[in-house]
Amino acid sequence: MAHLLCELQVRLQAVGFATRNGYGFPITQQDLGDTLGLSNVHVNRTLRVLRDQNLIEWRERQMRILDLPQLQAIAAFKAGYLHSTTGHESLPR
Repeated sequence: MAHLLCELQVRLQAVGFATRNGYGFPITQQDLGDTLGLSNVHVNRTLRVLRDQNLIEWRERQMRILDLPQLQAIAAFKAGYLHSTTGHESLPR
């Protein structure tokens, strides 16, 4: 979940849909669980842990990243792969 939140931050900021510390997040916990293959209970508990660690704030359809470096560390997130084109050229056409 932390990885997804970090990736959304980077991707949305790159196209101007995120500020330095957050983005619109108009989905439900059910949607998030379905996307990640997690139960509602697990989604709720994980979000609570991230909130309790002062890493995120999610309210009124807005995700606010309070400590992006720490969230990235927890997720082992490296943004470099998002900009990579390696492998695309070798795909059959």
